[in-house]
Amino acid sequence: MREGWEVKTLGEVADVKGGKRLPKGYKLEAEPTAHPYITVSDFTDDGTVSTRKLKYISDEVFEQIQRYTISSDDLYLSIAGTIGKTGVVPAELSGANLTENACKLVLRPGVDQRFLYYFTVSNEFVEQAGMNTRTTAQPKLALERLKTISLFLPPLAEQKRIVAVLDVAFEGIELALAAASKNLKNARELFETTLNTTFTQKGKGWVETTLGEVTRFSGGGTPSKSNRAFWDGSIPWVSPKDMKFEVIVKSIDKITHEAIEKSATKLIPEGATLIVVRSGILARTVPIAIVGRELTVNQDLKAICPNETILPKFLTYLMRANERNLLAKVTRGATVHRLSTYTLKSLPIYVPSLEVQSQISKKCENLSTQTQHLAALYQQKIDALGELKQSLLQKAFAGELTAQAQPLEATA
Repeated sequence: MREGWEVKTLGEVADVKGGKRLPKGYKLEAEPTAHPYITVSDFTDDGTVSTRKLKYISDEVFEQIQRYTISSDDLYLSIAGTIGKTGVVPAELSGANLTENACKLVLRPGVDQRFLYYFTVSNEFVEQAGMNTRTTAQPKLALERLKTISLFLPPLAEQKRIVAVLDVAFEGIELALAAASKNLKNARELFETTLNTTFTQKGKGWVETTLGEVTRFSGGGTPSKSNRAFWDGSIPWVSPKDMKFEVIVKSIDKITHEAIEKSATKLIPEGATLIVVRSGILARTVPIAIVGRELTVNQDLKAICPNETILPKFLTYLMRANERNLLAKVTRGATVHRLSTYTLKSLPIYVPSLEVQSQISKKCENLSTQTQHLAALYQQKIDALGELKQSLLQKAFAGELTAQAQPLEATA
C-alpha cells in the first residue's frame, strides 16, 4: 500500500442508508408532482438516473416518507432485484425519494464522490459484496454487509488525481465501446435486412400457402415432478429457459424413456427443423438442427417438421424472416405471452421451387457465416474494452495508477 493510504470500510467513509417503500394502500403516480420517486428501473448503466419513465408521489405520501430522500452529493446503490447498479442522482432530482430496493451512500468529509463511484463499479467491490452478476435477481443485499466492504483510501488530493486519470481513460473507452456496439448492431441488422428483402420480394413461381400446409407440428409436456426417477435420465428435456435466438443451450434437465412413456412429452420426431417458443416471457422462433438427436420439450415449445415441398434450411430462414410478424400476433397476458398453434399454422408464406429454395438457402447461409464472424470480432473488442476498464480500476485502487492515461481512439 502506498504512503498515506489507509484501509477503510464503506461504513467508515459513508453513511449507508436505505430507501423507503410506499405506505400501504398508496401507488406511484405518472403525473408529475413536486416529489419524484426513484426506482431501480430508473438507474442507468452509465451511473445516472433516467427521467423517461419517472414516477411521482403525492404531498400526502411525501409527508410520511420525507426522511428517505437522496441528494446529488450522495451515491445510490441498488440492493434488490437488479443488484449492484450504482451512480449519482442528477442535480434536478436532488431531494427525490428513493425506493426501498436501493440505498444511498452519504459521503463523509475527505471522500471524493467519483472516487467512491469508481470503486463501486470495480470487480473488487462486486466480489466483496458477493455479487457474481449485476443482472440476475438475487436476495436483497444487506446494508450491514455493505458497511463491512473494505477499500484502500488515499488522501483527498490523490483521490482527485486518480479520478482525473480515470475520467480521461474511461471517456476514450466509452467512445470505443459505442463504436464497437454500433458496428455489432449493424452486422446483425445486415443479416436481418437481407432476410426480409429476400422473403418479401417474391419472384416468379412462388406459391402462396400456409405454414400448416407444408409442415407438421409436434408438441411436448412435463413429466411428473414428484417422481424423481423420471428426472434421472440422459434425454435432454428442453424448456424456454434453455433457448436462445439461434441456438439451444445445454439443457439442465434430463429425463428417462419411462418418463416419456408416462407423460404428455414425447421425443421430437426425426426431421424436425425448428423449435418455436410459443409461451413465456417472449414468444420467439428459434431454429436449431435436431435431426437424429434424442430430444424432448415441454408444453411451451413446438417442433416444426417440413414436408417434401420445403427444404429444412429454407424453412429455417423463412421463419427467421417472419419473426417480427409472429411477435406482432402474440397474446400478451399479465405475466405470460402466448403464440397459439393456430396462429403458427395459419401463418401465410410463399414458397418457390426446390431449386430456388436451395439457392436462397446457400445465399442466406453464406451471409449468416460472414455476419456472425463480424459480430464475433466486434463482441471480442467490446469484451476487451470491458476488461481494460477493470484493469485500470484494479490499478487505481491498488495505488498503481501513476501515469496519465491517454484517450483511446474510438475505432472498432
